[in-house]
Amino acid sequence: MGKASITQLRMLADRIAFEEPGKEFKIDRTPLTDDEMKMLMKEINRMMILTQSTIHRKMLTYHIGYIVFAAEAAKKYFEPKTFGGRYAADTQFGIDSIRPEMVGLNQTGLYATGTIPVPDWGLSYTTAPTAANDGFVEWICGDSASKNYRVKEDSLILVTALDNLTQELYGTPPLATAVKPNMLNGEEKPVLTLRPMLVGDLPAMVLPSPWMFIPKTDVRIEKQIRGVGKDCLAMYGMAFGTGSYLKNKAQLDVTA
Repeated sequence: MGKASITQLRMLADRIAFEEPGKEFKIDRTPLTDDEMKMLMKEINRMMILTQSTIHRKMLTYHIGYIVFAAEAAKKYFEPKTFGGRYAADTQFGIDSIRPEMVGLNQTGLYATGTIPVPDWGLSYTTAPTAANDGFVEWICGDSASKNYRVKEDSLILVTALDNLTQELYGTPPLATAVKPNMLNGEEKPVLTLRPMLVGDLPAMVLPSPWMFIPKTDVRIEKQIRGVGKDCLAMYGMAFGTGSYLKNKAQLDVTA
């Protein structure tokens, strides 16, 4: 990757900071060095080759400016650590694709200390949702409706897209119809109806703008479901974290 390409990527990140004035992007950044930027692009190319999701692959390209922005925000948070890619040392910070255990999912869609999350995004719902809460159930949240996740101080997560894999994995229609971010970096976000949009020629739930889970902030997201059974609403994106975080596959904390 040449100098011009690196300059263009930095301009994309700066444009996001200018055009997206929401609270989640009003954060300080430390620019990556040229060598760090080259390593970031190498890691993104690696993800594009290894991922089994065409949606994820397209989102990596579509949201490249946000990815650079998040990497620079992570560098600021993790100073004086330098960017070390996927296999970052303990003295560095690195990058990885989002895994379910990074956001505390377990078999019921709730997090409880000591549980081991399922290895995918599939969750079971055995009780029909009630009209009282309009079908919204906990998804990315604490072990009760009154608790949030507190993002660990050594991780920053960027969610670029949602996709429901229920039909593909289980042969049944998806249950989720909307998501409600009750708490995302200290503020509430509007309900997002899950209407698939074409990414190229493939349907996926493209977020109006990526979600960024900033270190040491609260996150609580519910999803609206219709019926009982399995639902596999998945997040696509990446996590930046200290080398020790990425090695240990650490989870988010629960806070009241």
